Amino acid sequence: MDNMNDKDSYEYNREVYEQKIEPKKNMFLYVSSILMIIVAVLGSIVALTTIFSLGASYEIISAEINIDPIAGRVAAGIVIGVLMIAIVANLVQIYVGYLGIKTAKDNDPKRAKKCFIIGIILLIISLLEFLADKASDISSILGLLVLAAYIYGAKKVKDQEEELAY
Repeated sequence: MDNMNDKDSYEYNREVYEQKIEPKKNMFLYVSSILMIIVAVLGSIVALTTIFSLGASYEIISAEINIDPIAGRVAAGIVIGVLMIAIVANLVQIYVGYLGIKTAKDNDPKRAKKCFIIGIILLIISLLEFLADKASDISSILGLLVLAAYIYGAKKVKDQEEELAY
């Protein structure tokens, strides 16, 4: 009973209680999320650059080549529409990467379930795009690998909740 009233033990317990123990981050999820953000930002920059250069080059090309102006504008509009979809997809990928970084830092199993589901959806879309593209290159393969690492990391964090339940 004397130990409970002992000032030293009280201070020690208070110090232990007040220490903030940082959860260990899941490096698969953390690194793949950072890579996902980097790739999405670069993709957005390329798409924006293409949109701006398309407008300038359209005027030059249409003046040199004798084409129907309406057909040229329709073709340019289709290209710009596709690039806008690519920018929206890159913004989604930036958000998913941010969500993965936050989940990896906090080791939050509930948020990891969301990351896992979104990762599976993105992987299915990327696989369909990969299979539809006849000339698949190394960047699409690397994109699939980054998504696979993201899903693996999200699953590891998600499975922590099941381990803690036992």
